[in-house]
Amino acid sequence: MPTDSCDPSSSANVTDISEVPEKKSLAKKALQKLSWKGKGKQPSWPEPEKSIGDFKSKIGSQSYWTVQARSPARDAYKEIAPKVKKYLEDYMGDDTLKLFYWSLYMVGESKDTASPTIVFCCEHSRYRKNAVELIWQSGILDEFPGFLLSHLPWLPGSTGPLVEMTTLPSSAEPGGSDRKSQSPLEKRTLQSTTDSMDTVRELSKYESFPRIYNYNQRTESGSKICTDGGKANGDNRKATIGGPLYIDGICCFMTAAHAFVEAAVPRYPDLPFSDTEDYHTAASSESIGPKYSGSIEAVPMSTHSPSVSQEPEQSARFIGRLFYSSNKDGRAELDYALGMTTRNDNLEWKYATTLKAGIFKLPLYTRKARFEDLEDTSVFSWTASAYLSGSIDPTPAFVWHPGSKMYRLVFSVQFTNSLALGDSGAWVHSKSNGILHGHITTGSPRDGLALIVPAYQVFDDIRSNLKSGTPSWTSFSECRKKLQPSDTTITPLRRWLNESAQDGPWSSAARVK
Repeated sequence: MPTDSCDPSSSANVTDISEVPEKKSLAKKALQKLSWKGKGKQPSWPEPEKSIGDFKSKIGSQSYWTVQARSPARDAYKEIAPKVKKYLEDYMGDDTLKLFYWSLYMVGESKDTASPTIVFCCEHSRYRKNAVELIWQSGILDEFPGFLLSHLPWLPGSTGPLVEMTTLPSSAEPGGSDRKSQSPLEKRTLQSTTDSMDTVRELSKYESFPRIYNYNQRTESGSKICTDGGKANGDNRKATIGGPLYIDGICCFMTAAHAFVEAAVPRYPDLPFSDTEDYHTAASSESIGPKYSGSIEAVPMSTHSPSVSQEPEQSARFIGRLFYSSNKDGRAELDYALGMTTRNDNLEWKYATTLKAGIFKLPLYTRKARFEDLEDTSVFSWTASAYLSGSIDPTPAFVWHPGSKMYRLVFSVQFTNSLALGDSGAWVHSKSNGILHGHITTGSPRDGLALIVPAYQVFDDIRSNLKSGTPSWTSFSECRKKLQPSDTTITPLRRWLNESAQDGPWSSAARVK
């Protein structure tokens, strides 16, 4: 097991807590908080059963539960989370090659003794420990006695780290057991100056727009796609079409942006970075708050396994081009991309849409206010690998991605079957009414765990960026000129949009065969 001295995130690039501005003798306050547990005076959270949701896992003697949507712990978290996010963005170093995740759980030996706990998860041990120290010292939790902090290498209930779910090279494994091979996060940069990122930034030359190929006979929600023939530095990189949307009468589709980012040479190719070897014996043993030990008992999964090795090459046909990516300015937070199909290969609509806003025709989606009180948590998704059902945890979580400028708001979805690499981009819908919640970006495939970016953030971003006169609109117009050249194909679509502007509520969530 390598020590933290081998960890690049333990270098000067990770914030030393001694450098954080003092606030009422922060170090002294942290020591006082640490002493509470030792003296048995740690404030307990009143009536924890009112906040406990679904069971996630047990690590040592400690059990982890989700947090109920309408509960005292969630109400407090609504006030705490924005402050924690800003404090980490202001003072936390950003030089780590691993995803960094945090969210709220109820944690304790029993339901009667459980406390709301913000759990920081990252394979770099010192990085997540620094986060715990920073937030304890910040004074943010002073107004909320009984709130605790902890840290783990992986998310509660997971048996491996979070990864981008594009297809891995054959030498890598989703659990990261090949320590000398760079992980999918280590090998890809979202602030790259390589030609691949420049093609995303170059918004005026149609020939530079990445080409998109489809493995399915029809182009539809859930279709498996690849970029430029699926080859990038010998890596087969695939994604999923989430679904269609209309922009100025033209049918476009959405998928994950990271599938279009070129692989990059890792900065530390020979160093084993993670401390996950310790996970089964000393998980979070040095965290502030409850001390944990023992092995993890993950949520039971089916025997279905994701496809890890290279798939046999299938015939893929050209269907269109990428014309917009949220990564165009090194902005990885929303992780979505928009493609346009050729005139003869428009998408087949699988879900009713009822929302029309200006030139945009969008699927009906969950608004921000509805997420906060989401009671119906059953969901489904058509991914490139399978139809999946599961449940969404409406507790907001946050992810920092290598190359990001800020923490990304995400929601966790637990499917009943495992995911496959290449499922990134798939849309996740409410099972009861078909309303769109968001799209899959990262996850732990073999655990059936996915993180989704909420659709309301993506569609707000699309409406603000795709305006007449912007570079993004120039890119869209150039793509339309090449792929949808005939006005006769546009006029009927515009007429159809006008006629359907008064569409009724959701009509069917069934997949059209």
